[in-house]
Amino acid sequence: MRKIKLALFIGILLLFSTKTAKSQFILTVMVDTIPTDTVHRCINKILDLNSVGSANFLMNNGFNNLDLGVGWSSTAANPVFTNPCQCVSTTNCATGCSGAVGPNGAFAWVGTTNSVARTLVTQSYNLNTFQLMGGCKVKWWMMYGKCPDQGTCENPDEPAEGVHLQYTIDGFIWTDFPGPNINPIGNTSVAGPFITTTNGSGGFWTPVTDGQQFSHPLYHWNLFQSNIPSIAYTNNTKFRFAQLQSSTQGWDAWGIDEVEITCPTNPYFEWKCLEIPSWSYSGINPPPFVCTQAGTFHYVATLVDLNTGNFISDTIVAIVHNPSLDINAGTSNLALCLGDSTILYSNGFGLSNYNWNTTPIVYNDSVVVSPIVSTTYVLTAQDMYNCIIHDTISVIVNPKPVITITNGSACEGDTAILSASGGYYYQWSNGDTTASIAVGITTTTTYQVTVTTLLGCSDTASATASINPKPIIQLTDNTTICIGDNATLTAGGGTIYLWSTGATTPSISVNPTSLTSYTVAVTDANGCFDSKSVDVDVITLPVPMITQEVDTICKGTSTTLTASGGTTYLWTTGETASSILISPYVTSVYSVTASNSLNNVVCSANASTQMNVRNCNMIYIPNSFSPYGYNTVFKPLGEIKSAKNYSFQIFNRWGQLIYETNDPEQGWDGKLNGEYVPHGAYIYYLNFDNVDEKYEKVGTVTILL
Repeated sequence: MRKIKLALFIGILLLFSTKTAKSQFILTVMVDTIPTDTVHRCINKILDLNSVGSANFLMNNGFNNLDLGVGWSSTAANPVFTNPCQCVSTTNCATGCSGAVGPNGAFAWVGTTNSVARTLVTQSYNLNTFQLMGGCKVKWWMMYGKCPDQGTCENPDEPAEGVHLQYTIDGFIWTDFPGPNINPIGNTSVAGPFITTTNGSGGFWTPVTDGQQFSHPLYHWNLFQSNIPSIAYTNNTKFRFAQLQSSTQGWDAWGIDEVEITCPTNPYFEWKCLEIPSWSYSGINPPPFVCTQAGTFHYVATLVDLNTGNFISDTIVAIVHNPSLDINAGTSNLALCLGDSTILYSNGFGLSNYNWNTTPIVYNDSVVVSPIVSTTYVLTAQDMYNCIIHDTISVIVNPKPVITITNGSACEGDTAILSASGGYYYQWSNGDTTASIAVGITTTTTYQVTVTTLLGCSDTASATASINPKPIIQLTDNTTICIGDNATLTAGGGTIYLWSTGATTPSISVNPTSLTSYTVAVTDANGCFDSKSVDVDVITLPVPMITQEVDTICKGTSTTLTASGGTTYLWTTGETASSILISPYVTSVYSVTASNSLNNVVCSANASTQMNVRNCNMIYIPNSFSPYGYNTVFKPLGEIKSAKNYSFQIFNRWGQLIYETNDPEQGWDGKLNGEYVPHGAYIYYLNFDNVDEKYEKVGTVTILL
């Protein structure tokens, strides 16, 4: 706190300006009733200025600056201000006392100098005005040293070693204040202090003898008060505290503190702000007001004594802070896509106690947020002067695109169409940037697409291009038919069929005359198609013919039949050669199946022929022959070509076998053992198998001469 003594001329207060009393004013400026030189305030907060002061002090000295201060002089007193003595709760000062404390901080202690008379003298005061106004008073605290031993606390113990309160009106003659010397009123215990406010309490306080100091009020700090006598109201009056007799240095110590000389006054208070000329207030305490501007402001309080024109000013420096707090460098709105995060940070300087209105609250200068709806975030912080500042930022949550995917499918070798919607920009994993893309695929493939809205929000989805295989065509195998026949061709594996013949049914009937290829295009339920061909081979029909050596044979004989016009043959006899040997017993029809074959297909045609059979074994046996003549051999005559087991025997009359042969071509020459037999009758026996019958005949033959 600063106390400034000013001798400025204030025009409206010149009533007493010709002879101005030298006064000591007290003016203390405060904020919220607390004395201060400088106050820190936050913008838009209330500043409550206060002041206390008095213009009635001719003297106001508490020695707290560790000197006599303005308005004093010392004659051989040379006080010290280091609180050398304060005996507390003791009756013996042999060991000394330390830590003396006055009634209010430091005080003036007299007795350490080598002088018998010791005085503290004030300056001159013009008191003429104040007598008519009710008079002035002197108020002070005083204490005699109370230790009986020599030292800085040694006590005044002789009647003349006390302290006088005196005045002078000419500067030479000093007179004690009149009236009885009244000791302080109060408890006389060693605890003290005691207080007296009895006006006109005299000008001298007589010490007591040794042994009484610890219980006597004079030897404790006490408050005294005396009225200034009427004779002392001059224009050149001085006052002094005087110890006119003492033992010598280090003896008879005493101290005073909080010396006040007060007189009636007519005070006037006024406040002004140096930086805001329009702001002023006449009064001791301006109404509280809001600090709407940041900066340093000097609020000056002036106390004027309207009686004298003297004044004092004191200043409070109000530093109004407007701390800066910017979220994300002053950004007020921030766009964010749903599901994304962002960092909100403070650009404030010298701030602390950060507080975000998140759930849970974050106490930091930055925070990571991921709102799901648009949200306003508030950051609260304070500077070193506890100024709370707020800033807000709105995080606008933009939705991600709602992606609709259309998957595509394609047949082998074709192109699939994939499409996405729900955004403005598209980025496919194959590099395309259109909403729809055409892709050629050989297998089912998944593509990623990133869809971005006009607000820049993206999301990713997958689209699948499916490969549909060509239909697996089931088709009749290559086939072979005989010319003139029909072949049925059947296809499967689809829903739509188109043959190279123009037919649209799954099965068709064809009858080509030569090797022909037929193609069918098959389309399945997915619209995929393929084609496949089948060959129909045609076999030319054989034209069979039977060639025969004769058309009639004798029963029991054989002949050859030969077939032609085919590649293989099957006779009704079961034979498969092209030529067969036949020996029919009766007239018979012979058939042959001639075949041409290809691919295990056989095409056949038949031919027939009739073989006539006659019985050629007509036997005639002569009844006589002449071995010596024309008919020299006797044998059966006729066709016996087919005879089997042939036996021809000749017997004589006595039954003796004289000739036998098994060869139908041989006969009897009429001899027996090389000699002709006698003529006469002989018996013959013929026996053979004639194919399917037994031939047997017995007869006689006569040999003629």
